[in-house]
Amino acid sequence: MDDHTVIGRVLEILDAVGSRDYIGLAEITVMTSIPKPTVRRIAEDLVRRGKLERSPLGYGLGSLRNIAHQAPPYHLASVGTLLDSLRDRFGGVAWFSSTSDRALTQPTLAVSEPPLRSLVATAWPDPRSRQTFTQTAYGHAVLAVRPDLLDRLEFSERREGIAPRQAGVAEHVRQGLDRGAFFFEDAASGWRCVAVRGEIRPPPVPHRESTQTNSVGAIVGVIVPRVHTPAHELIAGARAMSESVLHLG
Repeated sequence: MDDHTVIGRVLEILDAVGSRDYIGLAEITVMTSIPKPTVRRIAEDLVRRGKLERSPLGYGLGSLRNIAHQAPPYHLASVGTLLDSLRDRFGGVAWFSSTSDRALTQPTLAVSEPPLRSLVATAWPDPRSRQTFTQTAYGHAVLAVRPDLLDRLEFSERREGIAPRQAGVAEHVRQGLDRGAFFFEDAASGWRCVAVRGEIRPPPVPHRESTQTNSVGAIVGVIVPRVHTPAHELIAGARAMSESVLHLG
C-alpha cells in the first residue's frame, strides 16, 4: 500500500516488479496504489540507476536480478566441465543459464572455441530485446513456461506498428516442447542454436534428512555455425548431453 513516502514508494515498486519478472506500468499502479505518473517517474529513475530495466515486456529487475537469481556455486565447476565436453563435441558456444523460469538474462556460464570468445563477450543477444525472445532457442525455452509473455510481445508490436509474429513463434515453441529441445536457425547470420530445459537439484547434505527439494530451473544450450552439424544431430546430441548437466546432484 502507498504510504506516501519516497522510500516506501520505491520499495513498493521494486516489490511489484520483482513479483512479475516483467510488468507493465498499469499493473504496478494497481498493485501499489501509487499514482501512475509517480510510478513512471520513480521507475524511470530506477532504470537510469540500473536497478530496473525497461523492455517491450515492461519493467524488470536490472542489476538486482543478478543478485536475486544465481545458480548454487557448488554446481558451477561441474557444469563448466560438462559444457567443455558439449563444446568439444559440436564446436561453437555451449552455455548454461539458471533462470529458465524467469525472463531472459545473460547466461551464468558460457564456453566457446577460441575464435568466438570475443563474440560471446561482446555480442551476446540483448536479454531485453524482443528479437531475443522470438528469434533464439533460449527465448523459445522461456516462452514455453511463460506463454503470457507472448501476449505482451504482441501488444508491444501492435503498439509500435509491427506485424505480430506470435503465431509463428508459438509454433516453434510447440515443436520444441514436442521434441524435448528448442531449435532456431538464423539463415541471415548462418547460426543454429539449441536449448534444453530442466532442473538442477542440490546435492544431499550428509547425515541430514530433508523433504525439501530446492531445485533450480536451468537451460543448457549450444550455438554453432550452420555448416558444422546437421540440425537433427545437433538436437539429439545437445538433448543427450544436457541430461548430465541438468540433473547434477
